[in-house]
Amino acid sequence: MGGRVPTRRFQVAPRTAWYGALRGAALAATLAVAAPNASLAETAPTSPVSLEARLVVPLEGADSAALGRGWSDANRRFVSQRGTCVAYTSSYFEPAESAHVALEVLSRAGGHLRLGLHVAVHRGVESVESAQLVDAVRRLERQDDASFRAVCGDAFVAGTVSGAQFVGEFEIGSRQGSAAHSWLQRRRLLGPSADLAALAEGLESFVGEFSMRAQQLPDGRRAAAQPMAPEALIAAAAAFPESPEAERARPYLALLIDYPARMQSGIAIDLAMRPPEAPGRAVFAAMRPRRSSASEMHLARAQRRLPPPGTGQRSPAPVVPVFRVERFPVRVIQTAGVSVYAGANAPPDHFVERAGGYSFWIPGAAAGTPRVAAAIAYAMAQSPEAAPLRWVRRYAAGDLAGAAVYLSPDAPIEGIHSGRNPVGYAWIPGVAHPNARERKLMDEVLSAATPPVSSEP
Repeated sequence: MGGRVPTRRFQVAPRTAWYGALRGAALAATLAVAAPNASLAETAPTSPVSLEARLVVPLEGADSAALGRGWSDANRRFVSQRGTCVAYTSSYFEPAESAHVALEVLSRAGGHLRLGLHVAVHRGVESVESAQLVDAVRRLERQDDASFRAVCGDAFVAGTVSGAQFVGEFEIGSRQGSAAHSWLQRRRLLGPSADLAALAEGLESFVGEFSMRAQQLPDGRRAAAQPMAPEALIAAAAAFPESPEAERARPYLALLIDYPARMQSGIAIDLAMRPPEAPGRAVFAAMRPRRSSASEMHLARAQRRLPPPGTGQRSPAPVVPVFRVERFPVRVIQTAGVSVYAGANAPPDHFVERAGGYSFWIPGAAAGTPRVAAAIAYAMAQSPEAAPLRWVRRYAAGDLAGAAVYLSPDAPIEGIHSGRNPVGYAWIPGVAHPNARERKLMDEVLSAATPPVSSEP
């Protein structure tokens, strides 16, 4: 398993004796009865507070700058950068090696059964120390809570879990889906497991009983899916804890807690976040299609009904999927026929590099190929603030099983399939040869999308 990740702790100037006594006396009672999800204002003692995360969110790429970022429950995404809302003077890494295994049901739609296999190797948890709200946003919260939530979200990243993960997926057709689910239930193979070898042995028997397809999802990214034989996927998962990949620990889970109910005090908080007991469930939950409010939905449904041949009856045309649409601005840097985007946040399903407060990515590029890496390296050496401003849209639909159609004013990288109309280019990250369902959804996006992307407000 390799050696432990060394502990690093950065000391903060000590408080004066009178401050510590006053703080401890005022908060001793709440410390004794603090619930795992209690607000910070209720659990702020002089020693670190041990908390469970209210929400666990997978981190995209090697995002080591997640601590302190704000999170929006409604949009299910980060809404602020580190230091915007929560400031902290240090962080503390607590080594805690452990392995986690789970087989979860992802969906049972239409008789089909989709299963997720997750194997994680944890090295430790990093938590914030001396964390407090930035003065400006604390004043904003006092004046207008809605504006505060818009800027900082509903929660913030109080800790991150460092480790490595293996994510796989099995899909059983509608003829066998129900029987396969019952088979797994009878043998108690579903849910978290303490024995990877026993689960792998059970899955080998499962593969012998039912027909299925399997694929590996690197870092849980469906756009980078790698089809595999079911037996090969099981073998790779069983060997993962001892593989070189498991030794490459990085922050891959964000541990979020609610902002305190009252933030006027400005007291600095030391936290000791506890790792999640079932990390696989958090990873698979993040892969499900996002839900949103009506204001964020494009309700594009067919109204026209066509009479079937040979009858005077009118039957409904197929219903157009309901899309959740996200819009975000980017700066465009051109290099060697490739459009590189630079923005405050990067969408999921893409290879991303971060520098100077910008996230750099290329439309359609889900993997960091040499060409992608070279183009991004060039863009990172430029001045994004001087580049033209454009808008990109992301259309998420449940029919796309967690992926999304993007609409951009620039063509995706060479090799990625795209459709085009006067609005822009429609494409799916990493998809060079879309299937019939993916083509249909891209067509629906191009039919519904107005006005031109480049003229977004």
